Amino acid sequence: MLYTYLGITSFFSRHLFCKLGDLKYFNRFYLYQGGLSIVALCVLCLPLARSFGSVVAIFVVYGLMDGCINGQFSLLILKCVGKSKLNQAWGHVLFFLGLSIGIGPPLAGEYYCIVLDILRSNHFFFARASRWFVTHHASVSSFI
Repeated sequence: MLYTYLGITSFFSRHLFCKLGDLKYFNRFYLYQGGLSIVALCVLCLPLARSFGSVVAIFVVYGLMDGCINGQFSLLILKCVGKSKLNQAWGHVLFFLGLSIGIGPPLAGEYYCIVLDILRSNHFFFARASRWFVTHHASVSSFI
């Protein structure tokens, strides 16, 4: 049911944000950047959701901004490279998009394991203990 909310809001927001992008008062690039920023905030807020209603609210906002991003993306590429190089641009964009989707999750998992190892090791404990000692017991005059 969550993806239904996401799909419906994305469908309507694509039309809305494309019409907003056509107006001279709005810059497509700023709409795109704002959409990406809010999508990132939605992803960061998802672990904080404690009820189904809060998850639905996050998915609705995500769907609205997904429509904003996808509605502006192709038009921004066309504006950047022009009609003559549009096919090459789409090829490069899709290649790097696929590369990041394929490499991102394994790298995130590896980063998580590295951080866990650091947190569990004694090196992290000694670094925190020495920082605590310096901030609480040492003064600037004792080093002079």
